[in-house]
Amino acid sequence: MQIVTSRTPSGVLTCTGEVPGRTYGSLVFAVSNRDEPLPWRGITVLTRALILDLLYPQAFEVEIVAGSEQVAFQVSGTPIQVQERLKEIADVVSDLSQTTVDAFAKTKERVSRSSSIGPTLEPGVLSVRYGLADIGLEDIASRALEAMTLETVTTWAAEWFVAENADVTMSKPLPASFDVNLPGRHSAVTRGSFAVSALDRPTLTSVGYDSLVLSLVMPSATADVVYLPVLHELYDSTVMRHGFAENVSAARPMRVDASQSHLKFRFHKVDRAKSVERIVTALRKIARAGVAAESLSLAVERLRTRYEEPASVDVRLGRQSGAALRGITDAGLAEELQTVLQLSSNDVASAVENALPTLLVSVDSQRPDIVQTLARKNRLELDLNHRDLVRSTTGTTPARLNDVMTFTTDSIAGEGETVALSSEGLFFTSARGNTKIDFADIRLIGDDRPWSVVLIDQGGRTETLSQENWDIDFLDALIDAAPRDRIEVW
Repeated sequence: MQIVTSRTPSGVLTCTGEVPGRTYGSLVFAVSNRDEPLPWRGITVLTRALILDLLYPQAFEVEIVAGSEQVAFQVSGTPIQVQERLKEIADVVSDLSQTTVDAFAKTKERVSRSSSIGPTLEPGVLSVRYGLADIGLEDIASRALEAMTLETVTTWAAEWFVAENADVTMSKPLPASFDVNLPGRHSAVTRGSFAVSALDRPTLTSVGYDSLVLSLVMPSATADVVYLPVLHELYDSTVMRHGFAENVSAARPMRVDASQSHLKFRFHKVDRAKSVERIVTALRKIARAGVAAESLSLAVERLRTRYEEPASVDVRLGRQSGAALRGITDAGLAEELQTVLQLSSNDVASAVENALPTLLVSVDSQRPDIVQTLARKNRLELDLNHRDLVRSTTGTTPARLNDVMTFTTDSIAGEGETVALSSEGLFFTSARGNTKIDFADIRLIGDDRPWSVVLIDQGGRTETLSQENWDIDFLDALIDAAPRDRIEVW
Protein backbone atom coordinates (compact mmCIF):
# COMPACT_ATOMS: atom_id res chain seq x y z
CA MET A 1 0.00 0.00 0.00
CA GLN A 2 1.36 3.37 -1.02
CA ILE A 3 1.41 6.11 1.62
CA VAL A 4 1.47 9.68 0.34
CA THR A 5 2.65 12.60 2.47
CA SER A 6 1.98 16.16 1.39
CA ARG A 7 0.78 19.52 2.72
CA THR A 8 -2.45 21.46 2.41
CA PRO A 9 -2.38 24.90 0.72
CA SER A 10 -2.02 26.48 4.18
CA GLY A 11 0.89 24.19 5.06
CA VAL A 12 -0.69 21.53 7.31
CA LEU A 13 0.95 18.12 6.90
CA THR A 14 -1.15 15.30 5.37
CA CYS A 15 -0.61 11.55 5.29
CA THR A 16 -2.96 9.33 3.25
CA GLY A 17 -3.36 5.77 2.03
CA GLU A 18 -5.70 4.05 -0.41
CA VAL A 19 -7.72 1.39 1.39
CA PRO A 20 -10.99 -0.03 0.01
CA GLY A 21 -14.18 0.38 2.02
CA ARG A 22 -15.50 3.09 4.29
CA THR A 23 -13.29 6.18 4.54
CA TYR A 24 -11.64 7.11 7.83
CA GLY A 25 -9.78 10.32 8.52
CA SER A 26 -8.26 12.12 11.51
CA LEU A 27 -7.08 15.52 12.61
CA VAL A 28 -3.98 14.70 14.61
CA PHE A 29 -2.10 16.88 17.10
CA ALA A 30 1.30 15.77 18.41
CA VAL A 31 0.56 16.45 22.07
CA SER A 32 -0.13 14.14 25.01
CA ASN A 33 0.22 13.86 28.78
CA ARG A 34 3.99 13.61 28.42
CA ASP A 35 4.18 17.23 27.22
CA GLU A 36 2.31 18.68 30.19
CA PRO A 37 3.96 20.60 33.02
CA LEU A 38 3.25 18.74 36.25
CA PRO A 39 1.06 21.55 37.67
CA TRP A 40 -1.08 21.32 34.50
CA ARG A 41 -1.39 17.53 34.58
CA GLY A 42 -4.58 16.56 32.72
CA ILE A 43 -4.87 19.71 30.60
CA THR A 44 -4.68 17.80 27.29
CA VAL A 45 -7.64 15.62 28.32
CA LEU A 46 -9.54 18.75 29.35
CA THR A 47 -8.74 20.52 26.06
CA ARG A 48 -9.86 17.64 23.87
CA ALA A 49 -13.03 17.25 25.98
CA LEU A 50 -13.81 20.94 25.46
CA ILE A 51 -13.36 20.54 21.70
CA LEU A 52 -15.78 17.60 21.69
CA ASP A 53 -18.36 19.49 23.74
CA LEU A 54 -18.19 22.42 21.33
CA LEU A 55 -18.73 20.00 18.43
CA TYR A 56 -22.00 18.74 19.95
CA PRO A 57 -24.12 17.15 18.49
CA GLN A 58 -21.61 16.23 15.76
CA ALA A 59 -19.34 14.98 18.56
CA PHE A 60 -21.24 11.67 18.49
CA GLU A 61 -19.55 11.02 15.14
CA VAL A 62 -16.02 11.73 16.44
CA GLU A 63 -13.76 9.09 17.98
CA ILE A 64 -10.86 10.17 20.18
CA VAL A 65 -7.70 8.15 19.52
CA ALA A 66 -5.09 9.12 22.13
CA GLY A 67 -1.57 7.82 22.53
CA SER A 68 1.78 8.74 24.02
CA GLU A 69 2.67 10.73 20.89
CA GLN A 70 -0.60 12.32 19.84
CA VAL A 71 -4.31 12.93 20.22
CA ALA A 72 -6.44 12.36 17.13
CA PHE A 73 -10.05 13.26 16.31
CA GLN A 74 -11.18 10.47 13.97
CA VAL A 75 -14.31 10.47 11.77
CA SER A 76 -15.66 8.17 9.06
CA GLY A 77 -18.08 8.19 6.13
CA THR A 78 -17.72 9.00 2.45
CA PRO A 79 -14.58 10.89 1.41
CA ILE A 80 -16.56 14.15 1.13
CA GLN A 81 -18.22 13.64 4.53
CA VAL A 82 -14.86 12.94 6.19
CA GLN A 83 -13.29 16.04 4.68
CA GLU A 84 -16.18 18.23 5.85
CA ARG A 85 -16.07 16.79 9.39
CA LEU A 86 -12.32 17.40 9.62
CA LYS A 87 -12.87 21.02 8.58
CA GLU A 88 -15.55 21.42 11.27
CA ILE A 89 -13.20 20.08 13.96
CA ALA A 90 -10.45 22.46 12.84
CA ASP A 91 -12.90 25.38 12.95
CA VAL A 92 -13.80 24.57 16.57
CA VAL A 93 -10.12 24.39 17.49
CA SER A 94 -9.57 27.78 15.86
CA ASP A 95 -12.44 29.30 17.86
CA LEU A 96 -11.55 27.91 21.30
CA SER A 97 -10.82 31.40 22.58
CA GLN A 98 -14.49 32.27 21.98
CA THR A 99 -15.69 29.60 24.45
CA THR A 100 -17.91 30.95 27.22
CA VAL A 101 -16.99 30.52 30.86
CA ASP A 102 -20.24 28.59 31.47
CA ALA A 103 -19.50 26.12 28.67
CA PHE A 104 -16.00 25.58 30.02
CA ALA A 105 -17.28 25.04 33.57
CA LYS A 106 -19.63 22.28 32.36
CA THR A 107 -16.81 20.53 30.53
CA LYS A 108 -14.48 20.75 33.53
CA GLU A 109 -17.13 19.35 35.84
CA ARG A 110 -17.71 16.40 33.51
CA VAL A 111 -13.99 15.68 33.11
CA SER A 112 -13.47 15.92 36.87
CA ARG A 113 -15.85 12.98 37.27
CA SER A 114 -14.08 10.98 34.58
CA SER A 115 -11.99 7.95 35.50
CA SER A 116 -9.19 9.22 33.24
CA ILE A 117 -8.37 11.94 35.77
CA GLY A 118 -7.73 10.45 39.16
CA PRO A 119 -7.85 11.90 42.66
CA THR A 120 -4.23 11.20 43.67
CA LEU A 121 -0.68 11.29 42.39
CA GLU A 122 -0.23 7.53 42.79
CA PRO A 123 2.97 6.28 41.08
CA GLY A 124 2.89 3.69 38.32
CA VAL A 125 5.49 1.60 36.53
CA LEU A 126 6.30 4.45 34.14
CA SER A 127 6.96 6.95 36.92
CA VAL A 128 8.99 4.35 38.84
CA ARG A 129 11.09 3.73 35.73
CA TYR A 130 11.34 7.26 34.35
CA GLY A 131 10.45 9.66 37.17
CA LEU A 132 8.10 12.62 36.74
CA ALA A 133 9.26 13.64 33.28
CA ASP A 134 8.08 12.98 29.73
CA ILE A 135 6.63 9.46 29.48
CA GLY A 136 6.87 9.05 33.26
CA LEU A 137 3.88 11.40 33.53
CA GLU A 138 1.62 9.07 31.52
CA ASP A 139 0.27 7.10 34.48
CA ILE A 140 0.30 9.87 37.08
CA ALA A 141 -3.20 11.16 37.78
CA SER A 142 -4.05 14.84 38.16
CA ARG A 143 -5.11 16.88 41.14
CA ALA A 144 -4.87 20.16 39.23
CA LEU A 145 -8.19 20.35 37.36
CA GLU A 146 -9.97 22.45 39.93
CA ALA A 147 -7.44 25.25 39.53
CA MET A 148 -7.53 25.24 35.71
CA THR A 149 -9.26 28.14 34.01
CA LEU A 150 -10.48 28.75 30.48
CA GLU A 151 -7.44 30.97 29.99
CA THR A 152 -5.17 28.08 31.01
CA VAL A 153 -6.74 25.81 28.40
CA THR A 154 -6.70 28.36 25.58
CA THR A 155 -3.05 29.11 26.35
CA TRP A 156 -2.27 25.38 26.13
CA ALA A 157 -4.22 25.05 22.89
CA ALA A 158 -2.38 28.04 21.40
CA GLU A 159 0.89 26.17 21.95
CA TRP A 160 -0.05 22.66 20.83
CA PHE A 161 -3.39 22.57 18.95
CA VAL A 162 -1.95 24.55 16.05
CA ALA A 163 -1.13 24.08 12.37
CA GLU A 164 2.60 23.53 12.98
CA ASN A 165 1.80 20.62 15.33
CA ALA A 166 -1.00 19.05 13.27
CA ASP A 167 -1.44 16.41 10.62
CA VAL A 168 -4.46 15.27 8.60
CA THR A 169 -4.61 11.54 7.88
CA MET A 170 -7.08 9.64 5.71
CA SER A 171 -7.48 6.08 4.49
CA LYS A 172 -8.10 7.40 0.95
CA PRO A 173 -6.36 10.15 -1.06
CA LEU A 174 -7.15 13.81 -0.35
CA PRO A 175 -7.74 16.29 -3.18
CA ALA A 176 -4.97 18.86 -3.62
CA SER A 177 -7.45 21.65 -2.81
CA PHE A 178 -8.36 20.26 0.63
CA ASP A 179 -7.44 22.49 3.55
CA VAL A 180 -8.26 23.07 7.21
CA ASN A 181 -8.40 26.33 9.12
CA LEU A 182 -6.03 26.04 12.08
CA PRO A 183 -4.28 28.80 14.03
CA GLY A 184 -0.53 29.22 13.91
CA ARG A 185 1.77 29.45 16.91
CA HIS A 186 2.39 32.91 18.27
CA SER A 187 5.83 31.94 19.62
CA ALA A 188 8.28 29.05 19.46
CA VAL A 189 7.67 26.05 21.73
CA THR A 190 10.41 23.66 22.81
CA ARG A 191 9.59 20.08 23.74
CA GLY A 192 11.24 18.51 26.75
CA SER A 193 13.89 15.85 26.25
CA PHE A 194 13.07 12.15 26.26
CA ALA A 195 13.11 10.48 29.67
CA VAL A 196 15.91 8.11 30.64
CA SER A 197 15.21 4.95 32.64
CA ALA A 198 16.45 4.95 36.23
CA LEU A 199 16.59 1.12 36.25
CA ASP A 200 19.50 -0.94 34.94
CA ARG A 201 18.55 -4.47 36.01
CA PRO A 202 15.43 -6.63 36.57
CA THR A 203 13.52 -5.06 39.44
CA LEU A 204 10.51 -5.69 41.68
CA THR A 205 8.50 -2.78 43.02
CA SER A 206 5.11 -2.13 44.59
CA VAL A 207 2.72 0.48 43.23
CA GLY A 208 -0.99 1.05 43.57
CA TYR A 209 -2.37 -1.32 40.97
CA ASP A 210 -4.98 -3.92 41.92
CA SER A 211 -3.08 -6.40 39.78
CA LEU A 212 0.38 -7.60 38.80
CA VAL A 213 2.25 -5.78 36.03
CA LEU A 214 5.21 -6.81 33.86
CA SER A 215 7.01 -3.88 32.24
CA LEU A 216 9.64 -4.23 29.48
CA VAL A 217 11.52 -1.90 27.13
CA MET A 218 12.66 -2.96 23.66
CA PRO A 219 13.36 -1.45 20.20
CA SER A 220 10.17 0.08 18.78
CA ALA A 221 10.25 -1.82 15.48
CA THR A 222 10.41 -5.08 17.46
CA ALA A 223 7.91 -4.11 20.16
CA ASP A 224 5.16 -3.24 17.68
CA VAL A 225 5.10 -6.78 16.27
CA VAL A 226 6.20 -8.85 19.29
CA TYR A 227 3.83 -7.70 22.03
CA LEU A 228 0.78 -9.58 20.67
CA PRO A 229 2.48 -13.01 20.38
CA VAL A 230 3.82 -12.51 23.92
CA LEU A 231 0.34 -11.50 25.14
CA HIS A 232 -1.26 -14.59 23.57
CA GLU A 233 1.38 -16.89 25.05
CA LEU A 234 1.11 -15.35 28.53
CA TYR A 235 -2.68 -15.63 28.38
CA ASP A 236 -2.49 -19.28 27.33
CA SER A 237 0.09 -20.28 29.95
CA THR A 238 -1.05 -18.21 32.94
CA VAL A 239 -4.83 -18.01 32.47
CA MET A 240 -6.04 -20.92 30.36
CA ARG A 241 -3.63 -23.67 31.38
CA HIS A 242 -2.83 -22.85 35.01
CA GLY A 243 -5.29 -20.22 36.22
CA PHE A 244 -2.62 -17.99 37.79
CA ALA A 245 -4.67 -14.92 36.77
CA GLU A 246 -8.22 -14.19 35.68
CA ASN A 247 -7.10 -12.23 32.62
CA VAL A 248 -4.07 -10.65 30.94
CA SER A 249 -4.22 -7.38 29.02
CA ALA A 250 -1.77 -5.20 27.14
CA ALA A 251 -2.04 -1.91 25.31
CA ARG A 252 -0.06 -1.12 22.20
CA PRO A 253 3.59 -0.39 22.97
CA MET A 254 4.24 3.20 24.07
CA ARG A 255 7.07 5.12 22.44
CA VAL A 256 9.80 6.07 24.91
CA ASP A 257 12.18 7.86 22.55
CA ALA A 258 13.39 7.77 18.95
CA SER A 259 14.28 4.07 19.11
CA GLN A 260 12.61 2.36 22.10
CA SER A 261 9.09 1.47 23.24
CA HIS A 262 7.58 0.40 26.55
CA LEU A 263 5.43 -2.72 26.90
CA LYS A 264 3.09 -3.33 29.84
CA PHE A 265 1.28 -6.60 30.55
CA ARG A 266 -1.30 -6.48 33.33
CA PHE A 267 -2.46 -9.66 35.09
CA HIS A 268 -5.86 -9.21 36.71
CA LYS A 269 -6.98 -10.79 39.99
CA VAL A 270 -3.87 -12.77 40.82
CA ASP A 271 -2.96 -14.55 44.03
CA ARG A 272 0.14 -12.50 44.75
CA ALA A 273 1.95 -15.03 46.92
CA LYS A 274 1.46 -17.91 44.46
CA SER A 275 1.40 -16.24 41.06
CA VAL A 276 4.33 -13.83 40.86
CA GLU A 277 6.98 -16.54 40.54
CA ARG A 278 4.91 -18.51 38.03
CA ILE A 279 4.16 -15.49 35.84
CA VAL A 280 7.79 -14.30 35.83
CA THR A 281 8.83 -17.88 35.01
CA ALA A 282 6.36 -17.91 32.10
CA LEU A 283 7.95 -14.76 30.66
CA ARG A 284 11.46 -16.17 31.06
CA LYS A 285 10.32 -19.37 29.34
CA ILE A 286 9.26 -17.29 26.30
CA ALA A 287 12.80 -15.83 26.24
CA ARG A 288 14.22 -19.39 26.13
CA ALA A 289 11.74 -21.25 23.94
CA GLY A 290 9.65 -18.68 22.09
CA VAL A 291 5.88 -19.01 21.70
CA ALA A 292 3.57 -21.78 20.55
CA ALA A 293 2.60 -21.93 16.88
CA GLU A 294 -1.03 -21.09 17.74
CA SER A 295 -0.06 -18.01 19.74
CA LEU A 296 2.10 -16.82 16.87
CA SER A 297 -0.50 -17.42 14.15
CA LEU A 298 -3.29 -15.69 16.12
CA ALA A 299 -1.08 -12.68 16.75
CA VAL A 300 0.13 -12.43 13.17
CA GLU A 301 -3.46 -12.56 11.87
CA ARG A 302 -4.53 -9.76 14.25
CA LEU A 303 -1.53 -7.66 13.28
CA ARG A 304 -2.04 -8.27 9.56
CA THR A 305 -5.60 -6.96 9.60
CA ARG A 306 -4.34 -3.62 10.92
CA TYR A 307 -2.76 -2.99 7.54
CA GLU A 308 -5.95 -3.84 5.65
CA GLU A 309 -8.85 -2.33 7.65
CA PRO A 310 -9.36 1.37 6.84
CA ALA A 311 -9.99 2.45 10.45
CA SER A 312 -6.83 0.69 11.67
CA VAL A 313 -4.75 2.08 8.81
CA ASP A 314 -5.89 5.61 9.65
CA VAL A 315 -5.01 5.08 13.34
CA ARG A 316 -1.58 3.77 12.36
CA LEU A 317 -1.03 6.77 10.10
CA GLY A 318 -2.00 9.01 13.02
CA ARG A 319 0.54 7.36 15.32
CA GLN A 320 3.20 7.63 12.63
CA SER A 321 2.35 11.30 12.09
CA GLY A 322 2.43 12.07 15.80
CA ALA A 323 5.86 10.47 16.06
CA ALA A 324 7.12 12.32 12.96
CA LEU A 325 6.04 15.68 14.39
CA ARG A 326 8.20 14.81 17.41
CA GLY A 327 11.17 14.08 15.17
CA ILE A 328 10.77 10.28 15.36
CA THR A 329 10.93 8.33 12.11
CA ASP A 330 8.95 5.08 12.02
CA ALA A 331 9.19 2.27 9.52
CA GLY A 332 6.67 2.51 6.69
CA LEU A 333 3.46 0.48 6.82
CA ALA A 334 4.60 -1.82 4.01
CA GLU A 335 7.87 -2.54 5.83
CA GLU A 336 6.00 -3.18 9.09
CA LEU A 337 3.61 -5.60 7.36
CA GLN A 338 6.55 -7.51 5.87
CA THR A 339 8.09 -7.85 9.35
CA VAL A 340 4.77 -9.17 10.70
CA LEU A 341 4.40 -11.77 7.95
CA GLN A 342 7.96 -13.04 8.45
CA LEU A 343 7.76 -13.16 12.27
CA SER A 344 8.93 -16.42 13.84
CA SER A 345 8.89 -17.93 17.31
CA ASN A 346 12.66 -17.48 17.47
CA ASP A 347 12.24 -13.77 16.71
CA VAL A 348 9.88 -13.43 19.67
CA ALA A 349 12.24 -15.37 21.95
CA SER A 350 15.21 -13.22 20.94
CA ALA A 351 13.27 -9.97 21.49
CA VAL A 352 12.11 -10.99 24.99
CA GLU A 353 15.55 -12.34 25.96
CA ASN A 354 17.19 -9.05 24.96
CA ALA A 355 14.55 -7.10 26.92
CA LEU A 356 14.74 -9.14 30.15
CA PRO A 357 17.42 -6.88 31.71
CA THR A 358 14.79 -4.09 31.59
CA LEU A 359 12.12 -6.16 33.37
CA LEU A 360 10.14 -4.29 36.04
CA VAL A 361 7.60 -6.31 38.01
CA SER A 362 5.01 -4.45 40.05
CA VAL A 363 2.89 -6.03 42.77
CA ASP A 364 0.20 -4.43 44.89
CA SER A 365 1.45 -4.86 48.43
CA GLN A 366 2.00 -2.51 51.36
CA ARG A 367 4.02 -5.09 53.28
CA PRO A 368 7.80 -4.80 52.71
CA ASP A 369 8.40 -8.33 54.04
CA ILE A 370 6.19 -9.85 51.32
CA VAL A 371 7.80 -7.78 48.59
CA GLN A 372 11.30 -8.66 49.82
CA THR A 373 10.46 -12.37 49.75
CA LEU A 374 9.04 -12.11 46.22
CA ALA A 375 12.13 -10.25 45.01
CA ARG A 376 14.47 -12.87 46.45
CA LYS A 377 12.53 -15.82 45.00
CA ASN A 378 12.38 -14.28 41.54
CA ARG A 379 16.00 -13.03 41.39
CA LEU A 380 14.92 -9.39 41.12
CA GLU A 381 16.37 -6.22 42.55
CA LEU A 382 14.10 -4.59 45.13
CA ASP A 383 12.84 -1.02 44.82
CA LEU A 384 10.82 0.25 47.75
CA ASN A 385 11.86 3.90 47.52
CA HIS A 386 9.36 4.88 44.83
CA ARG A 387 6.52 5.58 47.28
CA ASP A 388 8.01 7.51 50.19
CA LEU A 389 10.23 10.52 49.65
CA VAL A 390 13.72 9.69 50.87
CA ARG A 391 14.96 12.11 53.50
CA SER A 392 18.63 13.02 53.42
CA THR A 393 20.70 12.24 56.54
CA THR A 394 23.51 14.71 55.80
CA GLY A 395 23.76 18.44 56.42
CA THR A 396 20.76 18.52 58.71
CA THR A 397 21.42 21.92 60.25
CA PRO A 398 19.66 24.92 58.68
CA ALA A 399 22.23 27.20 57.07
CA ARG A 400 20.16 30.35 57.57
CA LEU A 401 19.23 30.65 61.20
CA ASN A 402 17.48 34.01 60.82
CA ASP A 403 14.48 32.62 58.89
CA VAL A 404 13.96 29.34 60.75
CA MET A 405 10.65 28.45 62.42
CA THR A 406 10.36 25.37 64.62
CA PHE A 407 7.33 23.10 65.02
CA THR A 408 6.84 19.91 67.02
CA THR A 409 4.42 17.04 66.64
CA ASP A 410 3.72 13.62 68.13
CA SER A 411 4.04 10.67 65.83
CA ILE A 412 1.62 7.75 65.91
CA ALA A 413 4.19 5.79 67.90
CA GLY A 414 4.30 8.53 70.51
CA GLU A 415 7.80 9.69 69.58
CA GLY A 416 8.02 13.45 69.20
CA GLU A 417 9.39 14.88 65.96
CA THR A 418 10.52 18.48 65.57
CA VAL A 419 10.91 20.26 62.25
CA ALA A 420 12.89 23.42 61.62
CA LEU A 421 11.37 25.14 58.58
CA SER A 422 13.37 27.59 56.50
CA SER A 423 13.47 28.90 52.94
CA GLU A 424 15.82 26.01 52.13
CA GLY A 425 13.59 23.18 53.30
CA LEU A 426 12.63 21.10 56.30
CA PHE A 427 15.03 19.81 58.94
CA PHE A 428 13.59 17.00 61.11
CA THR A 429 14.83 15.95 64.54
CA SER A 430 13.55 12.90 66.40
CA ALA A 431 14.72 10.03 68.56
CA ARG A 432 15.56 8.19 65.32
CA GLY A 433 18.04 10.88 64.22
CA ASN A 434 18.16 13.97 62.04
CA THR A 435 16.92 14.14 58.45
CA LYS A 436 16.09 16.85 55.93
CA ILE A 437 14.11 17.59 52.78
CA ASP A 438 15.49 20.31 50.51
CA PHE A 439 13.00 22.36 48.51
CA ALA A 440 15.52 22.15 45.65
CA ASP A 441 14.76 18.42 45.38
CA ILE A 442 10.98 18.87 45.30
CA ARG A 443 9.17 18.92 41.96
CA LEU A 444 5.64 19.64 43.19
CA ILE A 445 4.03 20.76 46.45
CA GLY A 446 0.37 19.80 46.72
CA ASP A 447 -1.55 22.30 48.84
CA ASP A 448 -4.50 20.34 50.21
CA ARG A 449 -5.05 22.48 53.30
CA PRO A 450 -6.53 22.22 55.85
CA TRP A 451 -6.01 18.47 55.51
CA SER A 452 -2.42 18.11 54.34
CA VAL A 453 0.53 19.31 52.29
CA VAL A 454 2.17 16.75 49.97
CA LEU A 455 5.79 17.03 48.78
CA ILE A 456 6.66 15.20 45.54
CA ASP A 457 10.17 14.80 44.14
CA GLN A 458 11.40 14.16 40.58
CA GLY A 459 11.08 10.40 41.04
CA GLY A 460 7.42 10.65 42.00
CA ARG A 461 8.12 9.87 45.66
CA THR A 462 5.94 11.62 48.21
CA GLU A 463 5.98 12.89 51.79
CA THR A 464 2.53 13.70 53.20
CA LEU A 465 2.41 16.09 56.13
CA SER A 466 -1.15 15.80 57.40
CA GLN A 467 -3.22 17.61 59.98
CA GLU A 468 -3.41 14.34 61.92
CA ASN A 469 0.20 14.92 62.99
CA TRP A 470 0.89 18.59 62.22
CA ASP A 471 -1.28 21.55 63.13
CA ILE A 472 -2.57 24.05 60.59
CA ASP A 473 -0.04 26.72 61.65
CA PHE A 474 2.78 24.47 60.44
CA LEU A 475 1.02 23.66 57.14
CA ASP A 476 0.41 27.39 56.54
CA ALA A 477 4.03 28.23 57.33
CA LEU A 478 5.25 25.46 55.02
CA ILE A 479 3.28 26.83 52.07
CA ASP A 480 4.52 30.36 52.83
CA ALA A 481 8.16 29.17 52.88
CA ALA A 482 7.97 26.93 49.79
CA PRO A 483 8.90 28.10 46.25
CA ARG A 484 5.72 29.58 44.71
CA ASP A 485 6.26 28.05 41.26
CA ARG A 486 6.08 24.50 42.66
CA ILE A 487 2.83 24.84 44.61
CA GLU A 488 -0.35 23.31 43.20
CA VAL A 489 -3.64 23.98 44.98
CA TRP A 490 -5.64 20.80 45.39
